[in-house]
Amino acid sequence: MRSLKLALRALRREWRSGELAVLWLSLSIAVAALSGVGFLVDRIGRAVDLQASEVLAADLRVESDAPIAADELAQAAQLGLTSARLTTMLSAIFNGDANQLANVRAVSAGYPLRGHLSIADQPFAAGTITSAIPKPGEVWPDSRVAAALGAGIGSELTVGTRSLRVSRILISRPDQSSTFVEFASALLINDADLASTGLVQPGSRIRYVLLLSGSSAQLDGFRRWHQAQEARHERVEDVADASPQIGDASKRAARFLALASLTAVLLCAVSIAMSARSYVRRHLDAVALMKTLGASRRLVLAVNLWQLLLLATVASVLGAAAGWITQLWLVRVLQGCCAPTCRRPARGRRWSDSSLRSQCWRGSPCRRCCS
Repeated sequence: MRSLKLALRALRREWRSGELAVLWLSLSIAVAALSGVGFLVDRIGRAVDLQASEVLAADLRVESDAPIAADELAQAAQLGLTSARLTTMLSAIFNGDANQLANVRAVSAGYPLRGHLSIADQPFAAGTITSAIPKPGEVWPDSRVAAALGAGIGSELTVGTRSLRVSRILISRPDQSSTFVEFASALLINDADLASTGLVQPGSRIRYVLLLSGSSAQLDGFRRWHQAQEARHERVEDVADASPQIGDASKRAARFLALASLTAVLLCAVSIAMSARSYVRRHLDAVALMKTLGASRRLVLAVNLWQLLLLATVASVLGAAAGWITQLWLVRVLQGCCAPTCRRPARGRRWSDSSLRSQCWRGSPCRRCCS
């Protein structure tokens, strides 16, 4: 306690004299720069991973030629993972006498777990984002299927032995890759209608997919559990497995962001080292005076450690807060002029498009959104 009181008195005296201002400012700026870059790098990295996961419409997917076992769904639920089912197969779709080969995709509630579906009322139209899936008895053909069959809203398409009504036209989906099967036109139906179509027969080329999303720890736990199971003829894949190009791009982005963070660390280390050298030079006489007056080595060391600890704590807290605010500002600047926080244009401006009313920044309209 005596050393703490001496440290507080010394800090108060040095703060009034202005000797600590340089060191405190250097520490605060260093912590702010490091934390700001760290927060920004982490935020960008998470955004890159999230965007890459849209290729699978999930963070992890389990593919099999046989129906997904119930214990896998139970294990996913136990780990807190969000799941959805997807069943794919190739089949001929009929609209009267017209027919078209399509990739029939039966999806359950929650699909897609990453990304969004885009639908419209006409083929090849500008789509609108939706979080829904076809209701039982409905079908969403993509633009190529609808155009080839001459189908529109309200048309009845024959899928296997079942007639389903077209309620929307599918414009895009997140898991549309460049594999051979994906070159075929797609048709989206509800998973509840799959059995009634009669497409599931012995020898049918069907792929059963379990889509999973969650945190990295949850996904790693499911991977370990799945690997421990025997006689599992299934394929567990993430973005790097399903799309090596996107996986490599994501890894390069992670390395670049890590390099940016390392640069900030080096600059902060140089700043702190220079300030610490000046701080030590100023305190040599004070330490010598304390030793002359009979202070023990342990007391001198405790007083200086308390001073550095208190100084570093205050500088770290304020610097971290400044870094957090800085990265929020940087993200806002990098986003451009549009954000969902605005509800009105600036004074003297009007909206060029009513659909952009919730996208323009308050007080900072741009030529693209406001005129």
